[in-house]
This record gives sequence, C-alpha cells and structure tokens, in this order.
Amino acid sequence: MTLDQVKSFVSENGIEFFLCSFVEMSGTPKAKVIPVTHLEDMANDGAGFGGFAAGEIGQGPHDPEMACIPDFSSLTIVPWRENLAWVAGDMFVEGQSWHYCPRTILRNQLEKAKQNGYVFNVGIEAEFMLLKQDEDGQYIPWDTLDSLDKPCYERRGIHSLPSTLSDAIDALEADEVIRNALGTEYADYYIQAKREEWQDYHLSVSQWETDKYIEVY
Repeated sequence: MTLDQVKSFVSENGIEFFLCSFVEMSGTPKAKVIPVTHLEDMANDGAGFGGFAAGEIGQGPHDPEMACIPDFSSLTIVPWRENLAWVAGDMFVEGQSWHYCPRTILRNQLEKAKQNGYVFNVGIEAEFMLLKQDEDGQYIPWDTLDSLDKPCYERRGIHSLPSTLSDAIDALEADEVIRNALGTEYADYYIQAKREEWQDYHLSVSQWETDKYIEVY
C-alpha cells in the first residue's frame, strides 16, 4: 500500500489515529498512538521508541532510540474504535534494520528457506480471554470454574461444553459477544460452513456401520 493509498484509506474511513505496533522478543506487543496529522513523519521516519524501556529487544539504556517503520500492508481498523487503525512495523536503529526485531528475524529466515527451495505459510493463532465484570466493576473470568493459575485442560469445565458440533454451532449463533468479536460476515460464513460439515458427517457411512451391517442387510 503506497502512502497515497494510505491517505485515501484514512480519508474514506475517518481515521484519526494510528496504533504503530511491534512485538519484542518475548512476544509482547508494544505500540504508540500516532495522530493522522503525523502520517508522513511516521511513514518516513517511523514511530520512536526507547528500546531499553520497550522490553526484550536487545538494547540497554545507553543505546540510541529505535524507530518502528510501518508496513502499511498490515493496516487494519480496530473493531472497538472506528477512528483508530493498527499497523505493524519493523524496528530500525540509526537507519539500519535491527537484528533483534522479530519480524526482521522471520523475514530473513523465510528468505533463507526460499533459497533452499522451501516456501513457508506463516500465520497466527488468535486467542482471547472471556471476562465479565463483578459487582465491584472488576474484570474476572466469565466461567466461575476457571479459577486455577493454569486452567487449560481442566476437567471441571468439560461438562459445560456443547456435546456435539451441532450444539456448538447453535451456541455460537446465539452468542452476540463472540459474533461481534469475529465480525458478522465471518461469523455467518463460519456457521454455514460448520452446518454443512455437520450434515456431511451424518450423510457419511462409518467403517463401524459397514462392518456391522453390510452382511446383515
């Protein structure tokens, strides 16, 4: 996406701020809010960060500031604030790409793989925490059984899960919070795809059915 295309995107969507973001070595996202009036400054010079204060990014207090140069191909309007657009960036120090930038590390490794005849498909696994507010206004886990420090795979919560794919689809369709988080268009697409999967499953004949009934009937 060129700078002119970004300007058109900003004008058409009423964007007022950018969330210029990078991820440090421990996987923690960092960001700085940039007013749209400083778009060209951000595009050319990046958003400035004190590397030592930004986390695990290979800098000490004596090192020069870092610049997060935005990659506008990642530009996305955040769903909870329509005038704010998120953009991922690459870290530079004194005009040179920074060797502790995770995006730079990944890009270099992909290039090495390509030179050896490999093409990697890289993506993310999106996860979320479902919370609610208690009577004091504090956020707590939505499920009261979710009380352990490491609750993953905890058997107490299994009974609350839908027993079939069909039940899970019905629950998703009725859950406005999850549908809004996914986006209505994607949620509808996903629900339809899973209903078709459920129907295809019931139209199929299992190996158990074949072994048990083929000679009987």
